[in-house]
Order: sequence, then C-alpha cells, then structure tokens
Amino acid sequence: MQVQAIEPPAAPARPPQVVQIRKLELFIVPLAENERVCFEVHLLLSTNTGPLTSEWVLEACDKPSDWVIWSYGFRKMLNAKQPCDAYELARRCGGNSVYSHLARAALQQLIGKEQLVRADRRTSLMERASQYVCLF
Repeated sequence: MQVQAIEPPAAPARPPQVVQIRKLELFIVPLAENERVCFEVHLLLSTNTGPLTSEWVLEACDKPSDWVIWSYGFRKMLNAKQPCDAYELARRCGGNSVYSHLARAALQQLIGKEQLVRADRRTSLMERASQYVCLF
C-alpha cells in the first residue's frame, strides 16, 4: 500500500495592520512603597485604531530632571506624520531602553489583539499623575 503525505497548506499571510499615531501622552505617577520611591510611567497612544497603553516603573535614581526633554526619545521611534505597518513599527522599537519597552508593549495590544484600553483609563491616569506630557 502506498501512502502519499499531504503537505499542510501554507499559513495565510497576515494583512498589514496600518497604524497612525495621532497623539502621545505620558502620565507620571509617583509611588511610595516601604520607604522606596519610584515612578510609574504610563504611555497612552491615541491612534487611528483606538487608544493603546503601556506602563513602566522607574526607580527614583533613574528619574530624569525634566520629563518633557526625556519624552523626546519617543519622537525618534514613533513618527506621527504618516501611517505605517504596526509590525514594522514594533520592530523599529527594538532595544532595551525604557522608550522601546513602552512603545513595544503598547503596539503589542494592536498586533496581538490584546484587550484594548478602556475609555475611562485616561481620566484615571490624569487624576493620579503628578506630571503630564503630551507630544504631537
């Protein structure tokens, strides 16, 4: 008896997920835990596909002297002028910097179809934040 193996069909190509970042907001929330001071940095991206968010905790010793100047690191990675493929944008956000981690985590919500941000999230962050930076 002769058996012929059937090759599995090729995986369908993912259609490009086009994203355009319209606004980038940073919310800095101070935390005090057991005499240890640190800062939660929340990134909120307003995009054509809806809001995307991520967060990172910075130790007090890593706190920049000026959050506005510090936030300009995002301009190098996230260009709001034209739409681009979300996968390519996430790939460009490679590296181990805080900027890279925050940007990749936010974009992963779009790529991985994770739960998107609730509408009241921004309001909650605005109430808790001691610093606020808006780019674009």
